[in-house]
Amino acid sequence: MFSGIVAAQGRVTDKQAHAGGDYGLRIAAAIGKGEQPVQAGDSVAVNGVCLTVTERADENLLSFDVS
Repeated sequence: MFSGIVAAQGRVTDKQAHAGGDYGLRIAAAIGKGEQPVQAGDSVAVNGVCLTVTERADENLLSFDVS
């Protein structure tokens, strides 16, 4: 559940067509070092929209699938 409290900020760094077909988009967002621990399956509010983290490529990069 989103508490409404902003714990960290990030920035969208990449977008690409979803590998599963002709719908959707995968976006990547960079977050600052030392931010709250986030892992695949966690929900994150992105500009007011709750998205599920699909991959954590490294310490500072989160991926989301959007349809």
